[in-house]
Amino acid sequence: MLFNETELIVKMKNDSREAFFIFYQKYLPLVENFALSLVKEPDVAKEISQNVFIKIWDRRRKLENVDSFKSYLFRMTKNAVYDYFRSCRGRALVSLDEMSENISLGDFSIDTGGPDIDSKNLLMKVLIEMDRLPEKCRKVFIMSRMLGMKNQEIADTLAISLKTVEYHITNALAILRKKVKI
Repeated sequence: MLFNETELIVKMKNDSREAFFIFYQKYLPLVENFALSLVKEPDVAKEISQNVFIKIWDRRRKLENVDSFKSYLFRMTKNAVYDYFRSCRGRALVSLDEMSENISLGDFSIDTGGPDIDSKNLLMKVLIEMDRLPEKCRKVFIMSRMLGMKNQEIADTLAISLKTVEYHITNALAILRKKVKI
């Protein structure tokens, strides 16, 4: 029996485990892949995904205001990944707005010919492209822009020179500017 998302959300809000299971089966692989693309560790991605669905069930009565379940689910997953990084590093992560400023979204060439692109959508594109950066470059860039670490702190942590850190950040920005052109 097929339902649309709105019907499933209503059923889940009324404690339907069947509706929840339909969502779970449909979206678990997507959520796991998304989490894996961010954390790069299969076991961690699986755990994060399971926790996201536990939160969905716990918050099922608040889902009626959700326009797109898939978007809501990916936002929850992204936040869960940030929570994971925060717990691993013992450091507070920056908010999306602060990250937008740190990543300097204004530095990316954007020519839409129409209305401005929502900065959070652009940020998601940047995050997706960050995943494609060379490993060392991505690691330095994440430590700098997402974890808010200073260049010297990154150099000390990774046992590399300050110039190497600066090179990786500059290289990451150049690659991202090129890839995120619209």
